[in-house]
Amino acid sequence: MQTFKVIALGLLFSFILFVICIFVSIISGGLRIETGHAIGLSAVVGGIMEGFFSPLTWLVILMSFGAAFWLVRRSA
Repeated sequence: MQTFKVIALGLLFSFILFVICIFVSIISGGLRIETGHAIGLSAVVGGIMEGFFSPLTWLVILMSFGAAFWLVRRSA
């Protein structure tokens, strides 16, 4: 049961942190002006690939699951 709690809390924390990161990037993205834009599916795939290979993504995942493990172990 503790394993399920760690996985569930880790996924929840990751989701919350990703939503915060996306919100911050949308706010900061509106401040700069770019002349070139990718069009269509290539932009979506490029964004997903960039996000997947970003060190920030893996840091968020590690921090989320670390915090979940700590919370579950502390309450047990």
